[in-house]
Amino acid sequence: MKEKIHQNSLGRETMSEHLLSQKMEAVRLFSNGSISLDYAARLAQCSLESFILAAGSLGATIVDYPPNELTEELNLLES
Repeated sequence: MKEKIHQNSLGRETMSEHLLSQKMEAVRLFSNGSISLDYAARLAQCSLESFILAAGSLGATIVDYPPNELTEELNLLES
């Protein structure tokens, strides 16, 4: 019985490590422009909101507007 419990906990650790590895790979692929934000979240197996928070905590830039485009977008929103 103790052996089965030990095997289950090892399985969970391995699964957690695998999911973490998938999230980090998704962040890497998104950061270098290889995949979209939506696809990265699906690859990481989490919601879009969770992925944005995780990617941000790892230092990934989620919104990457050049300053002049950002100003134009903000001006459109204000008008």
